Amino acid sequence: MDGVLKGFFVVGMVLLVGYILARTNALGPHGTKVLSTLTFMVGLPSLMFSTIASRHISEVLSQTGLISVVTALCVMALFALSGAIGKWGVRRTTIGALATGLAWLLAVLVFRLDTFSTFVVTACAILPTGQNVVLYAVRYGVAQNLAQSTAVITSALAVPLLLGAAWMFA
Repeated sequence: MDGVLKGFFVVGMVLLVGYILARTNALGPHGTKVLSTLTFMVGLPSLMFSTIASRHISEVLSQTGLISVVTALCVMALFALSGAIGKWGVRRTTIGALATGLAWLLAVLVFRLDTFSTFVVTACAILPTGQNVVLYAVRYGVAQNLAQSTAVITSALAVPLLLGAAWMFA
């Protein structure tokens, strides 16, 4: 759990620096676009490659990972259906669907995972909306406020929820 808290501290510091840079307009009117394009075109592919290349295939294609993906797709599909009914538009609905989390009930009731695996899936569900969603929104100029707000709110809620989940599953 110590590593998780350190990770959130680092993310919090990056968010604070970004907030200060934005409020002071230190990077000019196009700073956000330039930084997000650099991250989107260079940072994300590098991170994905280094993460996957350093893992054994069994870690990448594990049962828990598969359940997380299936659950995420189900929740995204529900959000997409809501977007279609509400006529939010394809672009806004896509960003919103990417910002949704996972439902731990599926891990327990549908997939019948053991306690540890349920905790892992729950912890993944609690993690904040990835900054990649914000990068997609900025890169393609759609639903930026939705993506940024979701990232901030889920980041603020993640630490207490992770601590609660760790206590609940201990």
